[in-house]
Amino acid sequence: MMIWQRSKFAMGLMAVAFVVSSGLGNWSLRAEDAPTWRYALRTGDVFAYEVTVSADRPDAQDQLSGVATYTVKAVTDQQVEVSFAGQLHRKETPKPSAKTGGPRPGFRGPGGPGGPRGPMFRNEAMTGLLWQTNEIKLTKTGSVVSIKGTSYLPYLLGNLSLLPFEAFPNEPKSSWQVDLGASIVESGSESRMPLHRFFGDDSDKEKRTSATETAKYDLDRKNGTVATVRRAYDLSTVKVDGKGAQFTLQTNGSLDFDLGRSLTTLAEFKGKFGAKEDNVSVEVPLVIKLRLMTDAERKQHEEKQKAELAERQAKLKELQTKNAEKLATPLTDAERKEIIKTLQTGRPANVIGTLMGLQKRDPASADKDVARAIKSLLEDKNGGVRRAATDAWGKWSMLLTTD
Repeated sequence: MMIWQRSKFAMGLMAVAFVVSSGLGNWSLRAEDAPTWRYALRTGDVFAYEVTVSADRPDAQDQLSGVATYTVKAVTDQQVEVSFAGQLHRKETPKPSAKTGGPRPGFRGPGGPGGPRGPMFRNEAMTGLLWQTNEIKLTKTGSVVSIKGTSYLPYLLGNLSLLPFEAFPNEPKSSWQVDLGASIVESGSESRMPLHRFFGDDSDKEKRTSATETAKYDLDRKNGTVATVRRAYDLSTVKVDGKGAQFTLQTNGSLDFDLGRSLTTLAEFKGKFGAKEDNVSVEVPLVIKLRLMTDAERKQHEEKQKAELAERQAKLKELQTKNAEKLATPLTDAERKEIIKTLQTGRPANVIGTLMGLQKRDPASADKDVARAIKSLLEDKNGGVRRAATDAWGKWSMLLTTD
């Protein structure tokens, strides 16, 4: 598996990328007008962002959307500790050409030819598409000191939890550039999955391929406490001896940073993710948007989450009650026949699942044939089946003590 890793001194989120300066320039801004860029947050502050990502893949339109919520846990002279909670929900809409089958131009991933259908575009290992909590330590200028937990997003966008945080200079400046070293880490999985991996997560035994990152910032204008910044970002992996896949990420756009609140209030970036191997390549246009929610919107979102959680818990409790009632009910003749058929002729995964279910059932005197079917699997050639049968046999063997 290929995993994106930032250098040890990288600031957190070079991945959301806002690329190539537009040439509007900042000629009207004097050097003495340059702001002091800082995350001067306060302990107890709570804020949230509405985040959307749109990816126009050859096979489908990929829409990611959700809310990222932050609570400031502690603040020192040099660092800020924040707690993140959230996720992005994914909606993929297949394109008409992708429904007809047949080869489609695109990157040849492990899923075979025919466009970007491989793991790099699906949900495997994309922890940012599941509910996550991360604990993050930042310097006052936005450099990531440490991160506990992950919230990986597709297309080399890095951790969802780091999206709102920028790489600021130590001194007041209206233009600055950050050049970073990074690497692609290859682990044992056959899946090719480019992710942003924060430093310190990897074994020294893993193979690494270098990459370069450049982020350019230009102050465009100031309106009261709000500074509008254009950001240019470019990421490119470096092939080893001209071999292997190459990944790129390029985007451009702007963000509004409220110097009084020490937060980005609005951001929009457009660009593309690219993947190339041999003579096959794919480019995926991207649009990334962040909007700081009002306190009223954030609280409304939190109340909605609480209501949805309560509903899920109620449904889970109802399901658990029904399952408990079912487990306490003796097997019917039809159930008994279906279980025996599965144990005798089913696929290993189905056999194991059935055996695990039988571990929770209380055998009755009419279930001796089920016990015999379990016994026949104690020496099965499949190790998983043998272990599951042994576990179930501990309870069901009582029916055959006289056999």
